[in-house]
Amino acid sequence: MRRFLLLSSVVFLFCVQPRAFGQLTPVALNTKIQLATDSLYTMASLWGTTFVELYNGSQKYEELTPLRTDLAEFLDGAITEFKGIADVGGSEKLRASLIALFEFEKQLVQKGFQPFEQLNSSSNDAQVNACRQRLKDESVSEKGLLSNLNAERREFADKNNFPVVPPPEPKPVIHRKPTTARPVVRQPTAKQAEPVKEVPPARGVPTPKKTAKDESDDKDEE
Repeated sequence: MRRFLLLSSVVFLFCVQPRAFGQLTPVALNTKIQLATDSLYTMASLWGTTFVELYNGSQKYEELTPLRTDLAEFLDGAITEFKGIADVGGSEKLRASLIALFEFEKQLVQKGFQPFEQLNSSSNDAQVNACRQRLKDESVSEKGLLSNLNAERREFADKNNFPVVPPPEPKPVIHRKPTTARPVVRQPTAKQAEPVKEVPPARGVPTPKKTAKDESDDKDEE
C-alpha cells in the first residue's frame, strides 16, 4: 500500500506541475518525457504484478480498478500537458509521437485492462485467458508507436547533443497462465543524469519464473 501511495504522489506532482516558468529547454523537455514514460511503464507493471498476485491468491479482481483508474487519469493529465507544451529544439514530431502513444495507451487501458475487473473467484481458465487474449489483440499497434517514439527521441537527442541510451533487451513474452504465487520484485534501475532512455512496452501481464516442476513438465512435453 505504501508503494502505491508513493507512486500516486509522484504522478500527482507530475500532473500538477505549474507551467508559469516559460518555455522548456530541450534538456527539460527530455527530462519531462522520460519521467512520463517511466511513470507509465511503472504503473502498467504494477497493474500486471497485481493481477498475478490476485490470480494466485484472493481472485478479487475488482482490486485492479483503482490501479486502472489511476493509470487512465495519469494518461489524461499527461496528454493534456504535452499538448500544451511549446515546441523547442525541433520537438514537433517528438511531441506528436508521444501524444499518439499516450492516446493509444488510454484506449488500451479501457479496452484491454478493464475487462479483467469482471473476473471473479468463479471464473474459469478459459475466461481468464480470453481477457489475456483481448489485451494482446488490442495492443497490436503498440510496437509501431513505440518504435516511432524511440526513433524521434534519437533524432531529437542528435539535434540537441544528448547521448542516447539503448533500451533494455526485451524479454520473451510467455503466453501461459501463472502457476505459482511468487512475489515479483523489481530491482531499482540506475538513475541517468541526462541521457534519453528509450521506451519499453507499457502493457503486459508478467508471469512468475518457472518452477523446477514446470521445467520438468516442459522436458516431458518435448
